[in-house]
Amino acid sequence: MAVALGLGAVLVGFVGSQLLETHFQRRDAADFLGVVNSAVSLIANTPWQEPWENDPAWLQLEQELKIDILPIRAGDQSQIIEPTGQVEWSQSAGGFRRMSLLAELPRRVPSPRLTANHQREFVRVTRELPSNGLQSTWWFSWGLLCLLGAALTLTTLNRHQAEKRKLAGLLNPWLEAVRNRQRQPFVLPAIESSSELEPTLAIVSESVNEVVGELYGENQRSELVLGNLQEGVLAIDEGSRILLLNNALYRLLGLSQEAYLDRLLLELVRLPIINEVAERVLREQVPCEALMELAQPQRSLRVLGRPLPLGRNRFGALLTIRDETMLRRIELVRRDFVANASHELKTPLAAIRAYAETLQLGALDDRPMAEQFVGNIIEQADRINGLVQGMLQLSRVEAGTALKFERFDACEAAQPCIAAALAVARGKNIEVKTLLPNNPLEIYCDRDGFQTIVSNLLSNAVRYTHDGGRVSVALDFVSQYCVLRVTDTGIGIHPEDLERIFERFYRAEKDRSTETGGTGLGLSIVKHLTQALGGTVLASSQPDSGSSFEVRLPISGGRPDQAGK
Repeated sequence: MAVALGLGAVLVGFVGSQLLETHFQRRDAADFLGVVNSAVSLIANTPWQEPWENDPAWLQLEQELKIDILPIRAGDQSQIIEPTGQVEWSQSAGGFRRMSLLAELPRRVPSPRLTANHQREFVRVTRELPSNGLQSTWWFSWGLLCLLGAALTLTTLNRHQAEKRKLAGLLNPWLEAVRNRQRQPFVLPAIESSSELEPTLAIVSESVNEVVGELYGENQRSELVLGNLQEGVLAIDEGSRILLLNNALYRLLGLSQEAYLDRLLLELVRLPIINEVAERVLREQVPCEALMELAQPQRSLRVLGRPLPLGRNRFGALLTIRDETMLRRIELVRRDFVANASHELKTPLAAIRAYAETLQLGALDDRPMAEQFVGNIIEQADRINGLVQGMLQLSRVEAGTALKFERFDACEAAQPCIAAALAVARGKNIEVKTLLPNNPLEIYCDRDGFQTIVSNLLSNAVRYTHDGGRVSVALDFVSQYCVLRVTDTGIGIHPEDLERIFERFYRAEKDRSTETGGTGLGLSIVKHLTQALGGTVLASSQPDSGSSFEVRLPISGGRPDQAGK
């Protein structure tokens, strides 16, 4: 821009100078022509002395008209150029301009100084003028104007640079805040200045801070929602580069906590099913779904892929990964429950039907046989009733309507349960050892629920302990908890069955279910009752080495003195 302005200024100066020179040349030429015409008329009508240069009248004429007149002698006739009436310009020494004109003298009166045989007479008239001062003034003024323009331009540029430096100084706190975004949320600091820009910058700062605050709040809410989702969320762009993922995805897939942004999906997640779902969604832009099983840890994951609009006709993929391990386990438990409940009811019902058909076919006439069959029918009916009562009790416990909290002595409440277990244990020659505190152990609990827990644990211990074995029951106080321990030397439980023994109808020893006579609901009732009472139950066992169950129930009041026996 500066070069263009400079060239324009030079062009304007040159064109202006030429126009001035042309104007003054025309003016001087017109004046000179008038003088020449007057001189030619005087020369033609005035007799001159010879030689003419010394004629005072000739010299006076040249001085008055400020010209130099040169007659053309006869000997120079061959060199005469035909006059054109145009003024000729030339530059003389000393900075003067010279005007000359070749003029022909009229032939009205023959000149006394020229020979009579001349047909044409000429004179060359010359005038010298000093250099045009106005043109010099023009160049001087133009140069001065250019200098003033340059000075004004430099001043403006300096002022502009100063304003830029001042603005940069004003914005420096903002730039520092942008470079060092350590504060959360990010805020532009206030600018204190007397500049006229300060009100505008204050408005800009307020607007930016408001928008940034809203964006930060939205981001925090999004991170809070994504961070607390139980489902894993993964977003990728059209090039399979990761845009977003949440903590649940790290947990579900067992990934290490590392930076993920703008990395390829295959670099972070190397599970074939997830990559196949992502590729299909990106390729076909249609929803896709797959089920994936992980071995370590054992999980069932469902992968759902959906197209993700990114704008400008670009599509990525949004993958959600849901943990269905518990759902599949619940479904398995439900199927097992239906199958076991059907089996448990089918067996006594089949026996009842068989006994009834036998009686119908003639066994009624055989008194001893009829009495035996009727007793068996009653026994199977009691078994069915036990199953129904157990399921009803479980339902009431889960509904929370079967509990009545009161304060009582846990040792006194456990005595009837221990006595019932002793009666069964004597028939199998099993030793029952009790470890109870000497002083009362008061707890605030449901008495019937507590007795059900003790009875079921002791009943299971005696049932699954071989003849001549040993069962022990202990009550203790540990850290505001009443601790019940039941240990036996029975058949034990395999590790793979230990996690499922509290399920309804689940039996670790399925081939011995008939001879033991259990309903398969005892331990399930123990677990649900313990949880309803605010406690916990733990089981430990080894095959053929016995089992141990520990129930912890919260109590109230001070810690009682206790001593084992």
